[in-house]
Amino acid sequence: METLGLPGPNAYRRFVLELLPVELIVFIATMLDFQNLRLSSKYIAGAVRRLLSLEEFVGLPVRPDAQRLSHLSREPFLAGRIRSVNFSFARMNYEYVKSRKIFRWRQDYDRTRPLVQLWECYLASEASSADNPHVDLDILEAAFWRLVNLDTVCLSWSKSPWKNKEIRGWFDDEASVMVAQHEPFNVQSTILDLLTKRKKPLKSPTNRPSEVQAPNVALCP
Repeated sequence: METLGLPGPNAYRRFVLELLPVELIVFIATMLDFQNLRLSSKYIAGAVRRLLSLEEFVGLPVRPDAQRLSHLSREPFLAGRIRSVNFSFARMNYEYVKSRKIFRWRQDYDRTRPLVQLWECYLASEASSADNPHVDLDILEAAFWRLVNLDTVCLSWSKSPWKNKEIRGWFDDEASVMVAQHEPFNVQSTILDLLTKRKKPLKSPTNRPSEVQAPNVALCP
């Protein structure tokens, strides 16, 4: 085909892709490996770009989510899609759970090894001290200013973010707050202060476990 000046098979596949409705490509992307799908074609990468940013942004301090939110906020199209930011600072007493449950399942180590690895990963990324979460508040502050449609912010220390049922089953909201010590108050105060400076007030700023009051802003459990 190439010797005759006709398009090759790759060009034909690209042509077929471009005939697909963007809505269909986006729907397919939600069921596949999103990262690899984006790398498969420039056209697909452009079509599914909206999925890089959803209406609700969910962050964990054990992941580089503050940096991710910052990157999204620098893209006007992606920043405009974000209306809610939810950060979970939940903690667990790892030593207690380890002594009571996980490492006593020696009779079936192959079955429990993935769970042990999950816990080891969590412990390695846990904040190094009660008042030092792995979240750069300066980065968050700058990101909040750029999220022009942001109307809801939720910070939580009392809700389990883990979907794994074995981990979720051992979550204790009171223990989470105790392990965090002064972190909730310090983080709440910083975030609340920067939110009150925004020109556009929030519709629903939420904080768990305590309640803080400020002019035009209420953080409720």
